[in-house]
Amino acid sequence: MDDTAVLSGDAETSIAWLRTAEDECALDVEGFAPILPEVTKRMLDVVTAKYANQQQGLQAAFSILGDQWAKNNFPEIENDPSVLKEPFMSQRDATLILAQVRQDLLAALGDVPGQESYKQSVDGIMRTCLIKQLQNQPIQDAATLRSNVRDSIGGSLAAVWSEYPEIEARDLQRLRGMPLPQPLRAHVYYKQLGGDEVRDRYR
Repeated sequence: MDDTAVLSGDAETSIAWLRTAEDECALDVEGFAPILPEVTKRMLDVVTAKYANQQQGLQAAFSILGDQWAKNNFPEIENDPSVLKEPFMSQRDATLILAQVRQDLLAALGDVPGQESYKQSVDGIMRTCLIKQLQNQPIQDAATLRSNVRDSIGGSLAAVWSEYPEIEARDLQRLRGMPLPQPLRAHVYYKQLGGDEVRDRYR
């Protein structure tokens, strides 16, 4: 995840467990194997149906799914990230097409058979990593512990929001009128008002 514009210092430390969980989930071959064939088929179906004849749309899919996926499924087409950059495409348009392709791929994976078992595996990994981080911190009073848990979870959610605007929009709608943990306030204020000074003031 690329969230360096929002997270640094203590905030980055508070989500160390999420980085570890990402790595462990990526290595969870046993948990992912049962749904891999269907996931692979659905992703290929989406890209073939919607973007196979659009150079920039296809490149957006390559950028999201990776070079190896591109070579396996479209070996005759060059993976050329430059087509999503100026002078071929503005940064704004590239961001929009990447978001659209990602949304289409996620929509196709919403009801993959067997995904509940994989979700449980991911939940277990993430829970274990968060608990380990909290256990490795100095002994704290209840209020400090609650604050650290909020910051860890809030910082992790801010990292997800930075990469997936559609999830951010959905979550902010649900959280309207509710108090936000500091990392989420920092993310929202930074995005709306801009500047490191604004972000740091609300950490």
